[in-house]
Amino acid sequence: MKTIDITPTWSALIQPMLAVLQNPKADRQAKKEIESEIRRMAQIVDDHNAKNSQARELLTTIAENGFMNDENDAEAELAEIVWQCREFLTPNHENQ
Repeated sequence: MKTIDITPTWSALIQPMLAVLQNPKADRQAKKEIESEIRRMAQIVDDHNAKNSQARELLTTIAENGFMNDENDAEAELAEIVWQCREFLTPNHENQ
């Protein structure tokens, strides 16, 4: 059976969220939850940007310096680089 992902995007959610925040009659708790969610999203974006910056620095270093001089170590070094990059490529915000 095929699974269909119906998770809404931030682009789709932002307009209704802003409408609630701008509505003077909106439930106070709803406004607090939306504010909390926006802060959570901002932290996720900040973390993502920091990891991208670190990954860019690592890739720049590789581009400038190349691999180790000993070709026998190149495969091991590449494996280490991939291992280090995995945290930049794997989302880790399920618990936030």
